[in-house]
Amino acid sequence: MKLDIYINKETNNIMEVIDGNNINCEGYEKLIPNTVDAAKEKHVPYLSLQDDNILFVQVGSVEHPMDENHYINAIYVVSDDMLYKKVLKPGEKPELTIKLNNTSNVEVFAYCNLHGLWKASL
Repeated sequence: MKLDIYINKETNNIMEVIDGNNINCEGYEKLIPNTVDAAKEKHVPYLSLQDDNILFVQVGSVEHPMDENHYINAIYVVSDDMLYKKVLKPGEKPELTIKLNNTSNVEVFAYCNLHGLWKASL
């Protein structure tokens, strides 16, 4: 499965495209993970695989702030056979725990409202 995330710079609306080819995303710009000049230790998802394919995700090796003006909006887990999205709000912990069906081709994305899209892989 493939996930692409786009943003409309005028409205800040996000569009998520799953397995899309030749999609008309007029007015939207594709976000490229890990390209914004910001603290990587607070934005790149930190992944820990535990027994029985339990994946723990924390946004940043140093926990990302979750203030009203600066927070992680969502965490996505994408693999060959699943897509999971957790929506977050200010004040919540920027983390999740999920059981994976398999551990091949797992990518985890985190979207920061100020610093864009970040990604890590298993």
